[in-house]
Amino acid sequence: MRLELTQEISTVRLEMHNGLASVREEMHSGLASVREEMHNGLASVRTEMHSGLASVRTEIAATRVELLKWSFAFWVGQVAVMTGLLAFMLRK
Repeated sequence: MRLELTQEISTVRLEMHNGLASVREEMHSGLASVREEMHNGLASVRTEMHSGLASVRTEIAATRVELLKWSFAFWVGQVAVMTGLLAFMLRK
């Protein structure tokens, strides 16, 4: 009876060991695929962000040039108005 029980326990231990080994292998391969998917996903996000930021930089540069142009036009207009007012005031 003891011998049979010992053999049965050994068999159960061996089955558990083999089962745990297969679970470890499945988890390892699953985690490897998840890591690869994450790496590919992050690479695509980096690419998208890089192209998006490039377009934002272009828009900022265009806006900056536009703002400088309008600022210059405003100040030229102000100088013209002030010159006209001074000329009008000095004549009379």
